[in-house]
Amino acid sequence: MLRKFLPILLLFTGCLDSPYECQVASATCQKESATHIAVSASETNNSKKPLRAESLVSMFRSEDNGHSWTPIGEGLPDNLMITHLGKLGNRLVLATANHGAFLSNPGNASWQQLNTTSLPGKHITSLQVSEGNIYVGVNKKGLFVSKDSGKTWNSLSFNLEYERVKSILRTGNELWIGTDNGIFALKDGEENWRQLSTKSQTSGLLKVGENYVAGTFEGIALSSDEGQTWRIVNRQIKPSKLSVLDGKIIAMDIDQGAELSADFGETWMPIQQGIVHDSHVFEVVEAGNFMLRSQPDGIYLSNDAGKNWKDIYHFSYNEPFGVMLSIGEQWNEVYSRPEAPFVELVVIDGVIYGATVRGC
Repeated sequence: MLRKFLPILLLFTGCLDSPYECQVASATCQKESATHIAVSASETNNSKKPLRAESLVSMFRSEDNGHSWTPIGEGLPDNLMITHLGKLGNRLVLATANHGAFLSNPGNASWQQLNTTSLPGKHITSLQVSEGNIYVGVNKKGLFVSKDSGKTWNSLSFNLEYERVKSILRTGNELWIGTDNGIFALKDGEENWRQLSTKSQTSGLLKVGENYVAGTFEGIALSSDEGQTWRIVNRQIKPSKLSVLDGKIIAMDIDQGAELSADFGETWMPIQQGIVHDSHVFEVVEAGNFMLRSQPDGIYLSNDAGKNWKDIYHFSYNEPFGVMLSIGEQWNEVYSRPEAPFVELVVIDGVIYGATVRGC
């Protein structure tokens, strides 16, 4: 019973930005504590230091639709707490809660940290890449943009300097942001944000056709007039994340897993057939003719637009304590696979990239 409500408890005590992150980080901390004990024991009993555990790597790639994964964490700190993953052309942008943002080098195998001196903090709460520009929300410090691949940053906070930006949408000549206090819009060239909705916390913003959809604490909100008016069209779905796949909306819901809507959020259909464990869903993406979803117990694949799912990759996260101990040179062999769930998935040219959450 305690485990069931632990994510929500951690959320309200200020642990992280979402119950998903709290849940995984809590289990990861237990795992890494056991790992450190194992390292200390092996250093005591062996003169040769164990090799670095690949499970500490935060980024992986798969070239076979998620069946196997290769670590690509060169240049990343071990204690990253990843919040978002985006793409800048054929390169990846990685946002974190404790080290700012990173940009992958050509080939996406290694990383460099983006300049943080012109940012007021390193806790990134939102990320959007649009028309070659990188937009980031810095925790309770507003919105910033880089037009030179992260070398320099300029503030767009203006009258929203202390807002926590949870979602970002570029639409026409405007920026829209979802915050703890609702949706705000800023026209290009202006320096005053105007509010577009009530003050409900907004975690997701999408444009679907000519309509705008928002995931809020009250439910799904819909606007058909460029954000001038909004109405709550569904109060049961309260997503932590929204995405659009083939014109349909996917909601990753805190309580009800993944659901799909073909009518701009008014009605929803669960897409759970074949799911082994009824669980939170971190991400759903398209990869060619397939759909992939990530949740705490593993990676699932669907080849029929989400109607049926097959478990193709299992994490040890849900197993008791989730740790396999090893000594000396065998360490890398044991941890040569991701051992924590992917909270973010991105597809570039048929290659799937996964970001795990870790760090205490």
